Amino acid sequence: MKTKAKNQAGQSTLEFVLTIILLMGFVTFYTRFAFFLGYANVVQYATFMSARAYQSSAATRDDQVAAAENVIVSLLKKGAGQRNTERFSIARGENGGSPKGAAIGPAANFVATDDDFSWLQGVRYSFRGQLFVNLFGSRPTQASAASGASPGEVKLTSESWLGREPTDEECRQELASRSSNGNKPEEPDNGC
Repeated sequence: MKTKAKNQAGQSTLEFVLTIILLMGFVTFYTRFAFFLGYANVVQYATFMSARAYQSSAATRDDQVAAAENVIVSLLKKGAGQRNTERFSIARGENGGSPKGAAIGPAANFVATDDDFSWLQGVRYSFRGQLFVNLFGSRPTQASAASGASPGEVKLTSESWLGREPTDEECRQELASRSSNGNKPEEPDNGC
């Protein structure tokens, strides 16, 4: 009888250890998931604020792009001197762009002469982060190896399309073209 009791005690210890490992795995996943969603929220805010900076009027288009880049750098990167170094280690900017991960300007389907698509200007930020931890060290699939991703990584993109105000330079060109068509020259006002 005593040997049976010892075996049961060992079995309950083993069950306890396996349960703790499973429980810690769930806690780790949900904690990492919460941080990742929090970071995604910060990225959404950064793209929106960057698109607002891009939308604001400035002397040239380069000034508008620089203002948008400065917002992304101040919110998601370590600073102006480290434009491609992430402020938060939970994820990293993906794809090209300056700063890395950011695409500022017209979308792929932007058409300046079509009212349905002329507003598609703004900011897109793509980022990738390790969401799932692989305890068994499996090899990457062909798809993940081709994209440069490791198993358990998730790639997300945040976009904010607010349009863009014409620059001072574009307003002067538009007013000059109107006066060259035989129309009375117009005075610039608070916009074009």
